[in-house]
Amino acid sequence: MAHGRYTMTEAKQRRFEREKRGQGDGPNYRPYFTVSDVPSRGRSHRLACALTGWRTHHLLSDNECAAFLEAWWDINTRDVKEQYPLPLKETVSIAARLGVKHPRDSRSGVLLVQTTDLVVIKKLDGKTLVHPVAAKDEKELLKDRVLEKLEIERVYWEEQGIHWGLATNEGLNANTTKNLMMLLETENDIGRRELTDREVDAANALLVRIDRGGAEAILTACKEVERRRALRGGDGIRALRHLLLTQRVACDLEVWQILDLPVESFQILDSRAE
Repeated sequence: MAHGRYTMTEAKQRRFEREKRGQGDGPNYRPYFTVSDVPSRGRSHRLACALTGWRTHHLLSDNECAAFLEAWWDINTRDVKEQYPLPLKETVSIAARLGVKHPRDSRSGVLLVQTTDLVVIKKLDGKTLVHPVAAKDEKELLKDRVLEKLEIERVYWEEQGIHWGLATNEGLNANTTKNLMMLLETENDIGRRELTDREVDAANALLVRIDRGGAEAILTACKEVERRRALRGGDGIRALRHLLLTQRVACDLEVWQILDLPVESFQILDSRAE
């Protein structure tokens, strides 16, 4: 029988096992599914960050992307594992106990390995904490079958003694997601190289300007720094993004346009390790 590109077969599952999908930590982790393995639920995303050694993260929806960005930004996060596979034998047993059908491939009939969208590893007060998260669209939760599969997942983690969380588009702030994506792009720009002398000068000058405060927009302050330091156009904004990324300054990330915020709304912080 011919199978489509996304059809799961036993042969494909054996290949995934040989490839050690769902194993490893940090830069060595391999998600069980990649963007090319499954049809995405809306837009899919491939993102990289310094936190996990610049490996590519495969996020299958905007909701997964938003949840990933919030985990990445949390200073306590040490690792993020997406498309994390749950042991098939255990989920089959749980489904039987719950009296629900275990997911199968609709074409091949093969029992599917269930995955948790994100498993976030945090370090807090010297303790390592595991936070599995399902990132879903609120409307999907109106479907009985979706709830059945989520319940299998929840029970699995509960039996491991781990609290399972649900993140929905109703609980993820769109402005925050946009601003965090901007900061991640900044990290991808400057995180793999040394800052130039001009970039260091711009960041230090803007930090001094923020310390003075004032009611004018931060964009105006950025342009003021460019003019006074004879910098190139755009250097001030890039300096602001660098200061936010390294958490030397903080602001409200839930606003639509950070550049419209007054200088006095920015808070100077101790520098996080860059």
